[in-house]
Amino acid sequence: MHTTDVMPQTTVADEVEAAITLVRRTLILGRVRSAAELTGQLLRDWYAPATPVPPADPAEPPLAGLLRVAHVGFERWQTSSGWRATSAGNAWLHVEGGRPRTTVAANIVGADAHGALAATDRVEVREQATRAAGGRWRTWGSGWVPRLQGSGTNLLRIHLNCPADNLPDLVRAVTVHTSTWDEPWALDVPTDRTATARPDATHLTLPVGAFMRGTDLLHELVDALAPLLRPTVPALTLRLAPGIGVGQSAATGPTFGELRCHVLAQTLIEDPFPPTAELIRRTRTALAREGIDARRPHRVRDTQDWDAPWL
Repeated sequence: MHTTDVMPQTTVADEVEAAITLVRRTLILGRVRSAAELTGQLLRDWYAPATPVPPADPAEPPLAGLLRVAHVGFERWQTSSGWRATSAGNAWLHVEGGRPRTTVAANIVGADAHGALAATDRVEVREQATRAAGGRWRTWGSGWVPRLQGSGTNLLRIHLNCPADNLPDLVRAVTVHTSTWDEPWALDVPTDRTATARPDATHLTLPVGAFMRGTDLLHELVDALAPLLRPTVPALTLRLAPGIGVGQSAATGPTFGELRCHVLAQTLIEDPFPPTAELIRRTRTALAREGIDARRPHRVRDTQDWDAPWL
């Protein structure tokens, strides 16, 4: 059984009309003087407006640590070889070029506290791939490889509007549902509570093919995540459920929101006061010039119909 979406649906025209209203008010009040400034205003106040975030409890552990423990792989251990023990319960691994892998927790059987492991020694490391850097925490599936970061329009980003207190439960749900999924995926989560205020702060990235092949699994994941999320989604994304919106854009260059806000700003700043219907028409034309599907701006023009099961 899938989640019932009871929130009123907004159309693309509704969302563009809201942007037009914001732009007109902003220009009348003289708050911006350039398309670049207007792009920033649209990103902040229209595309992904922030929700107030309560302060963190000083006694609460760091969010990155909570996310790591919530990962389903934290409870699973896999046998490995080629490791060196550094101290009781820790080990590191030589890689090509002699650079060590980050020290990880390990079950070390039959090894000296600081010695090299013998071929007969058994080492187990946690079965999870995670990384925390630059205020972000990331985890990914076994099929995710660095080259996918440059896959351009073959990637979809599923935005998950999750408050900070629910992020560990979100990580748990995502890693449980994808633990046996033979498709590449990557989850990107902020470790700063204030960054979770925006509906585009947390996202799950998938190749288009994985999204299309995983419809049943994704329906189950959407049902599991829906109770954890705030209801709003970034403007012009395809709304899968309250708090879950998906968009397609290039992996490099402007983000999904930056490109669409830039197009709106360039179009509307020239003359924001013709009839609204005419401005909506001009906006659709401008989106199409940028390779965006004017009718379904959550996707790139002339690509596979990956969104068909969700429309």
